[in-house]
Amino acid sequence: MRGAKDMAAYVTDPAYGYSQAFNITASQNIKVGIGMIAKVIVNAAPTAAAGIYDSATVGGAGAANQILSIPTTAVVGTIYNLQWGVTNGITLVTTGGIFVVSYS
Repeated sequence: MRGAKDMAAYVTDPAYGYSQAFNITASQNIKVGIGMIAKVIVNAAPTAAAGIYDSATVGGAGAANQILSIPTTAVVGTIYNLQWGVTNGITLVTTGGIFVVSYS
């Protein structure tokens, strides 16, 4: 099992094939197409529930393709370790909050 120090290297080391989207403060598409969402890190809690969706666009995000709901009570530093495959893309819908998303 990897320790916390090794896991940080795993997420940020390009040799493992992961990309990161840092300081996301507004709804946006992060990736289009087949891939995997590895982690979501909360740097500031949203003012309304945020969500991660298997969607190629913000407009296409909905209850049928929601992967994760992030509540307004999320503690800063919370790490959602998903390792979840997507077919359409990765989209974050948020009002407020600051997030980091690791994906491939």
